[in-house]
Amino acid sequence: MKKNLALILLLSVTVCFSQNDSLTSKNREFSIQQIDSICEIKDYKLVSKGMTGAEMKIESPGKATEIILGKGTFSYTIHLFHFDEAYYNSLTRKEQNKYNFSKKTRLLKAEYSSGLFYENGFGEITKGEFYYFKDALFHVKIKLARREKNKKDTIQEFDLSIAELNNSNTIENILSMNLKNWITEQSDKIIKKYKDLR
Repeated sequence: MKKNLALILLLSVTVCFSQNDSLTSKNREFSIQQIDSICEIKDYKLVSKGMTGAEMKIESPGKATEIILGKGTFSYTIHLFHFDEAYYNSLTRKEQNKYNFSKKTRLLKAEYSSGLFYENGFGEITKGEFYYFKDALFHVKIKLARREKNKKDTIQEFDLSIAELNNSNTIENILSMNLKNWITEQSDKIIKKYKDLR
């Protein structure tokens, strides 16, 4: 009797765990590595490019503040995942030609890149990888580079979950920028660009 009771308990626990596991694996987000792999294989993306500019203020004791102008470029690459590929493949070629991919995809990842170069030989390069689940940012990777004339580039990298980002007040960095605000602003722009497709 005790053996049967133990067997029944073991089976019920196993069934519960396997059901829960199938539910979570069906609804959970992709890992960062899986997202990167999907973005390499599936080439459905939006690319947006433009020009940018900035000013650098140099303050010296006893001298007027010097303003140095900078110019550069920026780009966004927004990777989309088509979640109903089996249905799409079942359509005729004519139906596929009329198929609206924008309505049947979701945002997986976006990459941002910008380069600013100043008149005095200084330069700033900013790169970001933004990872999403259900249109919400859950992870970000940032790479910053500071270039000075006749010097080796200074490089700094961040790899942050959304929890780490939310729990930090300020993130010290080589470009002296408010990195937390910058991440929020860029993510808002990415979400807007993505939603404009729909």
